[in-house]
Amino acid sequence: METLGQRIRKIRCKKGLTRKELGEKLGFNNPDIRLWSYENDTAYPRQKMLERFASALNVTENYLLTGKLDDTTIKNLYADGLIQKDTTNAKPHYYFQLFQLIMNNEELIKECLKTTDYEKIGTYIYEKILSKRGNLDKLNPFMSDADYRYFENDLSESNLNNSMSDEKAITQRIKSIRIKNNLSQAEFGKRLNMSQARIWQYESGERNPKFITILKIAETFHVSAYWILTGTNK
Repeated sequence: METLGQRIRKIRCKKGLTRKELGEKLGFNNPDIRLWSYENDTAYPRQKMLERFASALNVTENYLLTGKLDDTTIKNLYADGLIQKDTTNAKPHYYFQLFQLIMNNEELIKECLKTTDYEKIGTYIYEKILSKRGNLDKLNPFMSDADYRYFENDLSESNLNNSMSDEKAITQRIKSIRIKNNLSQAEFGKRLNMSQARIWQYESGERNPKFITILKIAETFHVSAYWILTGTNK
């Protein structure tokens, strides 16, 4: 489950702040080092410090402690642009909560859901989009069975870890895709439905892209995900 430190880091990164920048807002003498200890749960904030974190990140203390999205935090995240405007007549925090549920319980979901369950979920999403828009032109498709088998066989967990060990090279390849397409960080982010701050974090090495993000970049800009990961084409 997500820890207090992980929630601090998540909101900091969504706001596009470095550890040093947030630490300075909190008045730390050694901002980068001290904030690292909080984000990695080697230090735990007392009540006064918790209040300062909540104020600096514009969320509530209860959210930092429990991860539960109360109305005040939802309103502030929405105002800060960290939750997209609701277009489905559902409260905006439902999407945020669903995303958290999946990310925080990945192994449990894999254990309990069957193939037919995933098929039903995928079909439901397709049908909702189709009924709302009348077509699927804007939908990024799921990875095909053939593509999945390729990555499963050729990028096993150990190989994937090895190929991603040179994280700096991966960020350079992502940057090269942006430059080749003559896009600014803001324009590149817009194509991927991400903020400019997030793209800056990827290119500077402040944040490492997840595998699903690499797949999205590859799909959007018609390059090989294998090349982004390893620097070679197969």
